Amino acid sequence: MYLKDIAISNIRIRKLKVFFLILGIILGITTVVTLTSITVAMQRQLEDRFESQGTRLLVTPQSQALSLSYNGVSVASGVAFEAPVLPQKVLADVIGLKDKGVSIVSPKLVKSAEVASNKVLITGIEFNSEIKLKNYWEIQGQVPGENGLLVGKAIKDKLGISIGDDLQIKGSNFKVEGILNETGAAEDKLIFMNLHKLQELYNRQGQLTFIEFNVVDDNEMNENLDAVISGIEDRNAGIDISTVKGQDEARKEVVDRFAKFSLLVSIVVLFIGSLIVLTTMMSSVRERTKEIGVFRAIGFRQSHIIKIILTEALIISIIGGVVGYLSGVLLAKIAAPYIAQIDVQIGWNISIGLMAVFISSVVGLLSSAYPAYQAAQLDPVEAFRSL
Repeated sequence: MYLKDIAISNIRIRKLKVFFLILGIILGITTVVTLTSITVAMQRQLEDRFESQGTRLLVTPQSQALSLSYNGVSVASGVAFEAPVLPQKVLADVIGLKDKGVSIVSPKLVKSAEVASNKVLITGIEFNSEIKLKNYWEIQGQVPGENGLLVGKAIKDKLGISIGDDLQIKGSNFKVEGILNETGAAEDKLIFMNLHKLQELYNRQGQLTFIEFNVVDDNEMNENLDAVISGIEDRNAGIDISTVKGQDEARKEVVDRFAKFSLLVSIVVLFIGSLIVLTTMMSSVRERTKEIGVFRAIGFRQSHIIKIILTEALIISIIGGVVGYLSGVLLAKIAAPYIAQIDVQIGWNISIGLMAVFISSVVGLLSSAYPAYQAAQLDPVEAFRSL
């Protein structure tokens, strides 16, 4: 009879103890796989977004007195004074650098206004380009037309308005056609309308407050970015160009923190799992004193005893690793939308599966090493005498 056959036989005989061993490993591996799967999925999705979006830049006029912070960059004045503006020529220069990787260009004009007896900021945008740039936007209703408005969540709550309501701005009536779901950024406190309509309303034709645009990532990203910045600055004095930390960049920081948290939780859970395996195997060795004594009496070497116990631990660990991986992926599919707060796709990742089996095997073998050594040290005579 081979040693592995003896190990399998022992597993079949001690079903209850084996069940609890496997359950402990499954719980640990399920936790690790769930957290890892969600983290990997979020990181992969964000990487895909970064590749498609590139680096976002902001062109603003130089000023020491700006009060509106847009994603960490001051871009417009408060209600008490006028902000400097960009001429239309700057927009033409930015668009003219598309051969350098400039993709989506979204010009904006920001003006203060009194709406429903409240001071608010109105932002004129080109809706098509803005929605491409802000692909994380979720709009209730529809994208506004020429005389329509898109209202941020904070403004909607403050004014108590809903889709279909009319708002009067500078003596003209505009219909609320869309409500922007909460983003946690500056957009929540803004009212958006058609750029050309706002320019016409305030007699600011050709003027802009700032320009937001993307430079697409590629192998020559650094060269392209430098060329874009220098190309704009060389032809336009009195402007600032800043990198914008957008929604995805902020989310990436959260994902990185979640990854560190997941690693810490995984280590703690695996440590607890290893203690469960250790104590259970030690208990099993004490219960099998007579059996081990018989093996030693009929000629089994110490190495044979160690191999039998480690083989049992390896078989149990592999079963626990496989089941833990399957349950971990299923749990990740359920938990991901609540943890990630974005739509992430959880798939069957072979690498994570192999990692799960490897980790469970290592934990099982290391936790069983000392009990196996203790079993091998049993003296046959002492083993029988203790019964």
